[in-house]
Amino acid sequence: MARPDNTDRLRAQLEAWRKALINLTRANRLLYLKPGAVLEIAEPGPDEIYARLEAGLEVVESRDPELFPEQPPRPLRAGQIRFGPIARSTTSAKLRGLDRTATQAFLDRGVWTLYLGFGLLEWEDAPPATGPAEKAYSPLLLVPVTVKRDSLAEPFKIRRAEEEQRFNPALAAKLEDDFGITLKLPSDDEDLEPEQIFEAVARQVTRNGWAVHRRTVLSTFTFHKEPILRDLAANEALVLASEIVRGLAIGADAGVSFEFEPIDEGEIDRAAPPEKVVTILDADSSQRRAIAASISGKSFVMDGPPGTGKSQTIANMVAELLTRKKSVLFVSDKAAALDVVHARLKDA
Repeated sequence: MARPDNTDRLRAQLEAWRKALINLTRANRLLYLKPGAVLEIAEPGPDEIYARLEAGLEVVESRDPELFPEQPPRPLRAGQIRFGPIARSTTSAKLRGLDRTATQAFLDRGVWTLYLGFGLLEWEDAPPATGPAEKAYSPLLLVPVTVKRDSLAEPFKIRRAEEEQRFNPALAAKLEDDFGITLKLPSDDEDLEPEQIFEAVARQVTRNGWAVHRRTVLSTFTFHKEPILRDLAANEALVLASEIVRGLAIGADAGVSFEFEPIDEGEIDRAAPPEKVVTILDADSSQRRAIAASISGKSFVMDGPPGTGKSQTIANMVAELLTRKKSVLFVSDKAAALDVVHARLKDA
């Protein structure tokens, strides 16, 4: 009996996976940024900030004019920036907080989250049934930065970080999905400059009440799943052709089965004799069953609470497969898990 053609179902599931990778809800500050809730650079303008970012920008303390009316702000020198009205006592605290948040995210997940957002698109969401549409603000060009100071006596400096700059991926998806606007940018993300972005977006987004504002904000933004989204788009044919993907997407109707009979714990010494394996760390019988299944090419889920030796077992799997001239891709949502396995392999 011929297997049914599930191409449409597979494509629909692939599209659902794509959309799930980008948060388009109001909780995403890439789409619904509250300008008053983030630090905004009052001066200089976006082009000068961008041009001097590699060399570093010195933060000049700001004073709220309502609190200090007798002290007008002094003129800035080249390479200095000043945030919008903010009490001096809170500027350093806010910058320290941003630095801590970004550093912790990098340690936990290996992704950088602190960015300068160049340009804000003011737009209107679809009006709800209960009232008029609400104004929304979204950053356009996202440039990764660090915020550090050498000592308590020194000013904070903002410098370009190593990660790549990006056009706001959530905004691009929102405009296409909800408004049918597919933005065409003049060059690749890494080559774009603020003014190019402002002009390109203003030219293509011409709805009443929508506007591009030449403003620069500093905040943490998360879009670390964007590379997965790009990968799915660039390799759609390969993804659709994969039996594993088809089985995960469609289930039993796909005609793909991952079922297999695992080795019985009492038979593990006969099926995988200790003298013929190259486990680099201790392994009990249940762990050895998982290692044997991976060597034989089975697909499975290994589950267990913390402290039961999962990373130890993964390290053993990698070692066994490497000795068999296999390439191993180890992926984790948390950088700490990668570090633990890498350390175990390195020590051995």
